[in-house]
Amino acid sequence: MSLIKKLRRLAANFVFGSMRVPLRFFLGLQSPQTEVSVWLYGMDTPQDVTFHHSMACAAPFTVCIAFDKDRVPSGKERSHLSLKLCEHDGRKRVLGELRLKYTAASSTSGPELMFFEVTSAKNYCLPRMRLWAHRLRAAYSVWRGGGDQSFNFKMTPLDHRAMEVIFICPRPIMLVSVLEESGGNMFPMNVMGQIDDSYFAFSLKGSKFPAHLVERVGRVALSSIPMPQADVAYRLGPNHGTKSIHWNDLPFATKPSTAFRVPVPIFSLRVREMEVEIIRKLGSHTFFAARIVHDELFAEGLEWAVAHGHYAAWRYKRHNTELVSLLIENARIKGDGPSDRLPI
Repeated sequence: MSLIKKLRRLAANFVFGSMRVPLRFFLGLQSPQTEVSVWLYGMDTPQDVTFHHSMACAAPFTVCIAFDKDRVPSGKERSHLSLKLCEHDGRKRVLGELRLKYTAASSTSGPELMFFEVTSAKNYCLPRMRLWAHRLRAAYSVWRGGGDQSFNFKMTPLDHRAMEVIFICPRPIMLVSVLEESGGNMFPMNVMGQIDDSYFAFSLKGSKFPAHLVERVGRVALSSIPMPQADVAYRLGPNHGTKSIHWNDLPFATKPSTAFRVPVPIFSLRVREMEVEIIRKLGSHTFFAARIVHDELFAEGLEWAVAHGHYAAWRYKRHNTELVSLLIENARIKGDGPSDRLPI
């Protein structure tokens, strides 16, 4: 290797770190995840909302938080709310922070849902210089390629920073099954979250076929995927651009779900069947809140999940051997699949 190349590599390692981690980092986790806690600040006492919130829209970046009907924040409290994503164990360090602006509310037969746009986003997983270096490199890559081809909508720099922060908390990737008389579809999804013991929220790109399909049908089955089968599930990403699929063309066997008789993967760890109660069009995404009708656990195991690469770099900075192993696993799952950008 020439001296110039060696100097370039040393400079790149100094700026970006010696281990390059993809923005969309796959890992296997036991459900529910216990790595990162999400806390709501601004009320009389901090509230643990780890399993009471969900990303609702990418542009403008919007978060949904579920509240008991007798503990909804007051008008005064709403103007001072923020989310802090913290290390669950150890020193409980704050890894990221989102400041919130209240925009709307919706009522379910269970919790009250409140929607907040993000007004600032802070990421503490990487040193500031390294963080901005990564952002500049990503922006240059988008500019050189003539735009971000992985999104069909425009995101502001704030939206991108908020995405970095919300995915500090590892989130499951599930396969969604929807069935109607004329056909149906199965596709991966990661913009979602449990918002109550009996409710689940998820969002789909408003311009894509699956959002219209779910809106028409009003009920879905969500399947948790074991890590060893993540590669075949990942290859269903192009189904987001498909009106309907032939079930027999799927690269794995299926079985009918218990309540709705919808095809779900034969290897599903867990299947939640749910009926949609709320639909809101928020911008780039259509938001759905659904009541869980049937929840069935078939097997224990590591569930396919995703986190932002900045969190992965922080998580494994002292465990290079484990990181290398996971990077190999990420390459196996992705193969020649869709873009590395978040969200799916």
